[in-house]
Amino acid sequence: MKLNIEIVKDLQTRKILRDLWGNKARTVLVVLTIAIGVYSVGSISRAWVILSTNLTDNYLAAAPASATISTAGPFDNSFVESVRRMPEIAKAEGRNGLIVRVKVGSDRWHLLRLIVRADYDDLSLDKIQTQAGSWPPPRQSLLLERSSQDLVQLGIGDTATIRLPDGNFHEIQVAGIVHDLTQTPTDFTYIGYGYITKRTLSQLTGASNYNNLDIIVANQPLNKRHIQDVVELVVNKMEANGLVVTNKDIPNPGVHQLNDIIQSVLQLLVILTLMAVFLGIFLEINIVSALLAQQVQQIGAIKAIGGRSGGIAAMYLKTIVIFGILALVIAVPLSMIVSWLTAVFVANFINFDITNYDIPPQIYALEIATGVLLPCLAALYPILNGTRITVREAIQQSGIQTVQFGTGGFEELLNKMRGLPPIVLYAFRNIFRRKVRLALATLTLSIAGAVFISVISVRNSLIVTIDEIANYWQEDVMLAFYRPHRLSKIEQVAANFSNVSAIEGRLIYDGFRIRADGRESTQQIKLFGLDPNSRFIQPTLLEGRWLQPDDQNNIVVNVDFLELEPDIKIGDEVTLRTEQRETVWQVVGIATSQVIGGGELLKAPIAYANYPQLAEAVGQIGMVNRLLVAYQQPDAVSDKAMVNMLENGLQQANMRVVFSLLNSDVRQSLRNAFAIIINLVQLMSFLFAIVGGLGLMSMMSLNVLERTQEIGIIRVVGGIGKVITQIVIIESIVVGLLSWLVGSLLAYPVSKLMSIALGNTMLNVPLTHVFPLRGLVLWLLFILVLAVLASVIPARSASRLVIRETLSYE
Repeated sequence: MKLNIEIVKDLQTRKILRDLWGNKARTVLVVLTIAIGVYSVGSISRAWVILSTNLTDNYLAAAPASATISTAGPFDNSFVESVRRMPEIAKAEGRNGLIVRVKVGSDRWHLLRLIVRADYDDLSLDKIQTQAGSWPPPRQSLLLERSSQDLVQLGIGDTATIRLPDGNFHEIQVAGIVHDLTQTPTDFTYIGYGYITKRTLSQLTGASNYNNLDIIVANQPLNKRHIQDVVELVVNKMEANGLVVTNKDIPNPGVHQLNDIIQSVLQLLVILTLMAVFLGIFLEINIVSALLAQQVQQIGAIKAIGGRSGGIAAMYLKTIVIFGILALVIAVPLSMIVSWLTAVFVANFINFDITNYDIPPQIYALEIATGVLLPCLAALYPILNGTRITVREAIQQSGIQTVQFGTGGFEELLNKMRGLPPIVLYAFRNIFRRKVRLALATLTLSIAGAVFISVISVRNSLIVTIDEIANYWQEDVMLAFYRPHRLSKIEQVAANFSNVSAIEGRLIYDGFRIRADGRESTQQIKLFGLDPNSRFIQPTLLEGRWLQPDDQNNIVVNVDFLELEPDIKIGDEVTLRTEQRETVWQVVGIATSQVIGGGELLKAPIAYANYPQLAEAVGQIGMVNRLLVAYQQPDAVSDKAMVNMLENGLQQANMRVVFSLLNSDVRQSLRNAFAIIINLVQLMSFLFAIVGGLGLMSMMSLNVLERTQEIGIIRVVGGIGKVITQIVIIESIVVGLLSWLVGSLLAYPVSKLMSIALGNTMLNVPLTHVFPLRGLVLWLLFILVLAVLASVIPARSASRLVIRETLSYE
């Protein structure tokens, strides 16, 4: 008995090595299938850890302000010191700022926000890191934030020509490059950032005091509710000192402003990764089931000399473990490289640095579990089921070749088909011999196709949603004035330009909601006074209705307003304060997010009102501070030239333009904001195509393997290698077409769910779902090519089989 056990163990070891080395194609398929799952899990989880850890650590290291409070009038160091002494305040700093325009090239001006810090040698909050050049900024010089270089096209030593709000021009030298993680990157705002001293600001404008106060709370720095309470105490102190608060900015504590974009990207990739692993499980079950069916007689022989079901099952599990180890050797180094490249790519996009590549042990454990434990669990049922066979049953069977074409309804239908070439009919019969395997392979490829098509759908949905956001504003250019001017006077100036086809004035004011308990909202609300029938706006309504010309005190709010004030619903009355005036409005509609320009791109609370009512509420009847312009023949070149001409004309009429914003720039900013998602989901779609291809290749390889003797018989009766190759390719194409049909049906609901999830995460509303036929056609073409490629190796192997070997094959 002991001898038998030793023989069995030796036999099992030899068999494991023979299975691994004797069928290299199958080994490669299994290893690649497991490796794709390990790679997907490892690369995404590593990238998530690297990005989240570095962004959070670097952001917190910059000591971001808990809140920034802006005032209409200036305050000095003594007031800042009095705030600093409040027990609720840990740090406080006065800051000033100036929006100017910097000349880019010969005919283009971009916004540049000049930020004045009190003491560059002692930055206690919103810390800036020097990258190159001088520190601190010298007199009549500025330090440029590194993300702004491409926009303003300036480097160290260059001289920037700036236009101040009063219309005067100044030249100022770029003395250095800095990195400020607390600012939203220029690619997202189309605004450059520069840093100057109080002395330089005084020389430019004569101002020497502050109009912004940055604070860090003393206790519970990550508790937003507590920060809001402290801000109200500071606001009360400001108002007691005669200051009018115009803005309260309270960001999410300890969270970078673009964190939502990163998390949305990573969450989407995690969903796709789980699907990739799910597909891998199907492939593994399919391959292991076929392997066991092929080796029925071998299992019977092992049992005949004393082998037990448990020992045989352990032998196959050892084989799966070896497959997993080989997959880990391939996938782990690749996931390390890809995760590093992904993290660097995203970090550069968000404008922060990767300084820590440490990976916790849990990630390695997750990769091992995906590469070894999960495949063993997936293979456990077919292994246990296949090894329960008795010696008698094994001897009576001849492996998987005993499976014949059935006599069911579908088979009878195929038998009745007339007019099909014999080679096609034979291929159809071969495909439907193994219905379970066909179902698994088809389902695997169908899911891969559904995800591939869904990714294209999500990409198109994202682009359409971006266009819809930008389409809120239909003007070719928007100009913002330093202060309100009479619309009639603006119209007189615009009438001198023949290429201007239409203009419209708007009034935009910042306000705060006064809640029922007397507290104010913690963030400013943009109030838009406009013509409800304006040709320049196309709102997307979610609930209620749009404004009507006869509305008196009605407003339409966007979803970001509701995120700030979640208790509001249609029909409610809302009290809003603009400067020192309070007015009551009724909500009649809810719209989606939109771009408002001037650096504020997404998630800005907005309330729309009829122009006459808002103008009366803020005491600016007949006045506007925005001008919307449409040209007769707009294009990128003429827009820039016309903007310069129009601005010069307004300047001569003593109407100073703070900034202008081309609609094309707005669209580009939005595309920049979502480019990372579009690019990464496209890359993931190809991963699923590869998984599907492996599934199809594994099925065809197994089909050829199980029909080895049958192929030999075909060769005996005169079948040539070309005919056998055609049979295998036809089978592969038919399976591909079946999977395309099923995948196309699955793609619509899958893409719908993905659009809803991504939109709600990033924009508070689902993406506008688009299901392009292009995705179906593209996957059809891809699946046909994939079917041919996946059948090349099995077909080549089948056509080269020697007759003697095929007839003696077991």
